[in-house]
Amino acid sequence: MRAVWDKIGISASLICLIHCLFTPVLVIFLPFLGETLSHQWFHRIIVVIVLPVAVWALYSGYQIHKMKRILWLGGAGLAFLISAMLFGHDDFRVEYGLMITAGLLLASAHIVNLRACRLDHP
Repeated sequence: MRAVWDKIGISASLICLIHCLFTPVLVIFLPFLGETLSHQWFHRIIVVIVLPVAVWALYSGYQIHKMKRILWLGGAGLAFLISAMLFGHDDFRVEYGLMITAGLLLASAHIVNLRACRLDHP
Protein backbone atom coordinates (compact mmCIF):
# COMPACT_ATOMS: atom_id res chain seq x y z
CA MET A 1 0.00 0.00 0.00
CA ARG A 2 2.89 2.37 0.73
CA ALA A 3 4.11 2.05 -2.87
CA VAL A 4 0.74 3.34 -4.07
CA TRP A 5 1.47 6.73 -2.48
CA ASP A 6 4.77 7.01 -4.35
CA LYS A 7 2.98 6.11 -7.59
CA ILE A 8 0.36 8.79 -6.90
CA GLY A 9 3.17 11.25 -6.13
CA ILE A 10 4.98 10.37 -9.35
CA SER A 11 1.77 10.78 -11.33
CA ALA A 12 0.88 14.11 -9.73
CA SER A 13 4.42 15.44 -10.22
CA LEU A 14 4.43 14.40 -13.86
CA ILE A 15 0.98 15.93 -14.44
CA CYS A 16 2.32 19.17 -13.01
CA LEU A 17 5.40 18.95 -15.23
CA ILE A 18 3.35 18.23 -18.36
CA HIS A 19 0.96 21.05 -17.48
CA CYS A 20 3.79 23.54 -17.09
CA LEU A 21 5.51 22.48 -20.30
CA PHE A 22 2.43 22.43 -22.53
CA THR A 23 0.26 25.27 -21.22
CA PRO A 24 2.29 27.94 -23.07
CA VAL A 25 1.83 25.98 -26.31
CA LEU A 26 -1.91 25.64 -25.67
CA VAL A 27 -2.21 29.38 -25.02
CA ILE A 28 -0.77 30.01 -28.48
CA PHE A 29 -2.72 27.39 -30.42
CA LEU A 30 -5.91 27.03 -28.37
CA PRO A 31 -6.28 30.28 -26.43
CA PHE A 32 -9.44 29.36 -24.52
CA LEU A 33 -8.14 25.98 -23.33
CA GLY A 34 -4.68 27.37 -22.59
CA GLU A 35 -6.08 30.24 -20.56
CA THR A 36 -8.29 27.89 -18.58
CA LEU A 37 -5.38 25.62 -17.68
CA SER A 38 -3.03 28.47 -16.83
CA HIS A 39 -5.17 29.91 -14.04
CA GLN A 40 -3.99 29.80 -10.45
CA TRP A 41 -6.70 27.35 -9.42
CA PHE A 42 -4.89 24.57 -11.28
CA HIS A 43 -1.66 25.19 -9.37
CA ARG A 44 -3.51 25.34 -6.07
CA ILE A 45 -5.16 21.99 -6.77
CA ILE A 46 -1.78 20.49 -7.65
CA VAL A 47 -0.27 21.77 -4.39
CA VAL A 48 -3.19 20.43 -2.35
CA ILE A 49 -2.63 16.99 -3.89
CA VAL A 50 1.16 16.90 -4.15
CA LEU A 51 2.10 18.28 -0.73
CA PRO A 52 0.42 15.72 1.55
CA VAL A 53 1.13 12.81 -0.82
CA ALA A 54 4.83 13.69 -0.98
CA VAL A 55 5.18 14.15 2.77
CA TRP A 56 3.38 10.89 3.53
CA ALA A 57 5.05 8.75 0.86
CA LEU A 58 8.58 10.04 1.38
CA TYR A 59 8.42 9.92 5.18
CA SER A 60 6.90 6.44 5.28
CA GLY A 61 9.57 5.31 2.81
CA TYR A 62 12.27 6.88 4.96
CA GLN A 63 11.08 4.77 7.88
CA ILE A 64 11.95 1.70 5.78
CA HIS A 65 15.19 2.67 4.05
CA LYS A 66 16.60 5.48 6.29
CA MET A 67 18.07 7.36 3.30
CA LYS A 68 18.04 11.05 4.20
CA ARG A 69 19.06 12.12 0.70
CA ILE A 70 15.61 11.09 -0.54
CA LEU A 71 14.00 13.36 2.06
CA TRP A 72 16.33 16.18 0.99
CA LEU A 73 15.44 15.65 -2.68
CA GLY A 74 11.72 15.65 -1.90
CA GLY A 75 12.12 18.60 0.46
CA ALA A 76 13.86 20.59 -2.27
CA GLY A 77 10.99 19.77 -4.64
CA LEU A 78 8.44 20.91 -2.07
CA ALA A 79 10.44 24.09 -1.46
CA PHE A 80 10.33 24.90 -5.18
CA LEU A 81 6.61 24.12 -5.25
CA ILE A 82 5.87 26.44 -2.33
CA SER A 83 8.18 29.11 -3.78
CA ALA A 84 6.23 29.00 -7.04
CA MET A 85 3.00 29.56 -5.17
CA LEU A 86 4.42 32.41 -3.07
CA PHE A 87 6.66 34.23 -5.55
CA GLY A 88 5.54 33.25 -9.04
CA HIS A 89 2.45 35.45 -9.32
CA ASP A 90 4.18 38.45 -10.89
CA ASP A 91 5.97 36.60 -13.67
CA PHE A 92 4.61 33.41 -15.22
CA ARG A 93 8.13 32.45 -16.36
CA VAL A 94 9.30 32.38 -12.75
CA GLU A 95 6.25 30.40 -11.68
CA TYR A 96 6.57 27.86 -14.49
CA GLY A 97 10.33 27.51 -13.97
CA LEU A 98 9.83 26.83 -10.27
CA MET A 99 6.93 24.43 -10.92
CA ILE A 100 8.88 22.50 -13.58
CA THR A 101 11.84 22.18 -11.23
CA ALA A 102 9.52 21.09 -8.42
CA GLY A 103 7.89 18.47 -10.63
CA LEU A 104 11.23 17.02 -11.71
CA LEU A 105 12.60 16.93 -8.16
CA LEU A 106 9.47 15.42 -6.65
CA ALA A 107 9.04 12.79 -9.35
CA SER A 108 12.71 11.85 -8.91
CA ALA A 109 12.34 11.64 -5.14
CA HIS A 110 9.30 9.37 -5.45
CA ILE A 111 11.05 7.11 -7.99
CA VAL A 112 14.17 6.79 -5.84
CA ASN A 113 12.00 6.26 -2.74
CA LEU A 114 10.03 3.52 -4.46
CA ARG A 115 13.21 1.76 -5.59
CA ALA A 116 14.87 2.08 -2.17
CA CYS A 117 11.84 0.58 -0.45
CA ARG A 118 11.78 -2.32 -2.93
CA LEU A 119 15.44 -3.05 -2.21
CA ASP A 120 14.84 -3.11 1.54
CA HIS A 121 11.55 -5.01 1.33
CA PRO A 122 11.45 -7.07 -1.90
